[in-house]
Amino acid sequence: MNEAELFEELRQANEALRIAEVETSAARSRETAALNRVNKAQRAISDLVLEMKKAAPGSSDWRRSETRGLPE
Repeated sequence: MNEAELFEELRQANEALRIAEVETSAARSRETAALNRVNKAQRAISDLVLEMKKAAPGSSDWRRSETRGLPE
């Protein structure tokens, strides 16, 4: 490659890197948003299960294991 071609290759490589960095940043943002959504849904389910356990009859496995998590 001659000098002009080398500089053009460097310019194109830098542009490709810049685009990849922007895409990576956007992907990280989407990943964080998706993880936050998963965590929110999990918290809501955990809260619902806790309420179900609290409402269970006193002699049921769920009521006795209220602080230990779901029965096995």
